[in-house]
Amino acid sequence: MGVSFIAKDAAESGFVPFIVIAASLSISIGLMNLLPFPPLDGGRIVVETIERITRRRIPIRVVNTITIAAFGLLILLFLVVTVQDIRNFIF
Repeated sequence: MGVSFIAKDAAESGFVPFIVIAASLSISIGLMNLLPFPPLDGGRIVVETIERITRRRIPIRVVNTITIAAFGLLILLFLVVTVQDIRNFIF
């Protein structure tokens, strides 16, 4: 919700501020995707790096289990942040 207010204010300020906010959001999402967290691309890079260093494949079952657990934590984090955002909006 906070991002929508920032985007609205930027859009009301003109085209350039809105584009700057949109570009900032895009870059932020891209950088977050590179975090070394299993469900994200950065997590996949870590797994590939470990496999190349050790020259052994990590069993797919292990990778899937870690990815599912990490995805659950990521969903929980998104829920907590969303609830906090709504709480800040209401109060």
